[in-house]
Amino acid sequence: MHTIILPYFSEAEIDRYERILDHMLSMESPKCEFEFLLSASPRTEPSDRLMRSASRIAPASHLHCPTQVFGYPFGATAMFWDSMRHVADMSDDNNGFALWMESDMCPVAADWLDRLDDHWQSSGDVLLMGCEVPDVYRDCQKKFRLYRPFRHRPIEKKRWIARHINGGACYRRDLIHQVSPEYQDGIFDVRLGDLLREQGGYSSTPAIAFSTLDRLNHDLRDPDKVLLHGYLQDKDTFLHACISGEAVAAPSPTVERRVFFGRFSTRVKPHPSEAMLAAILEAKEPELPALKIVQRQAISRTEAIASPAPTTTQSQQSKAA
Repeated sequence: MHTIILPYFSEAEIDRYERILDHMLSMESPKCEFEFLLSASPRTEPSDRLMRSASRIAPASHLHCPTQVFGYPFGATAMFWDSMRHVADMSDDNNGFALWMESDMCPVAADWLDRLDDHWQSSGDVLLMGCEVPDVYRDCQKKFRLYRPFRHRPIEKKRWIARHINGGACYRRDLIHQVSPEYQDGIFDVRLGDLLREQGGYSSTPAIAFSTLDRLNHDLRDPDKVLLHGYLQDKDTFLHACISGEAVAAPSPTVERRVFFGRFSTRVKPHPSEAMLAAILEAKEPELPALKIVQRQAISRTEAIASPAPTTTQSQQSKAA
């Protein structure tokens, strides 16, 4: 049994999920058994409209996430662990996975879930399977580089993003019992990346991949990709393009006017994370049509199993509204 988790916090998110669910309904029925978990933000009432849409496809249930943490990314992290705790409590077995499916992720192959099921069954004893984000570096000069004592200092190469599996991924259903509390604090996929670098236990699959409006036409023709994540794209435009298969132009960047030495000059102001996205896509190795499996190391899991799952941590409480 697999669980597809649909996390939402607004009516706009529900609208997007309805479009995704309609798209799923138009595809062939998966052979593998699955269900939906509709995870509502603490600030959002569970949606009967979304329940009706999901129930047309598979059994569905509500979860009103209890942890009172809001804002990105810590609100999403709290919802993730609330959902994984619920999945673990309600699961009779751990043969399947829980797919954290955000509203900018869209299936693009009719057999998408069966393909993910095949990959998961081939991965062995792993905690998660998804799209691997590599180590991404950026060049950064020393502070005060314009001053003479520092002018000739070499440019340093600093790690911008550490290797991890992107948050929209397939997770072991009892993940919360396999991960010690120290790795449940902080941004969930980044902290899990820290754990995986130390202990292994993940599978990088070409079936789940980042995509953009610029490269979507190429990705839709790639037979190895079945679930695309439109990271930092216009969500509605990206979903329309995935569902319709129509070519779409990337939106024009925003333009900002600024004062420079008393005169106005015009410059292009991209999204602050677009440079990071470009670095991720550039740094990624070509995806092979096979799983890249990193086995779990033989370590003691006593602490992870014996330690109770944390409730809201002090750092999270400080961010609660």
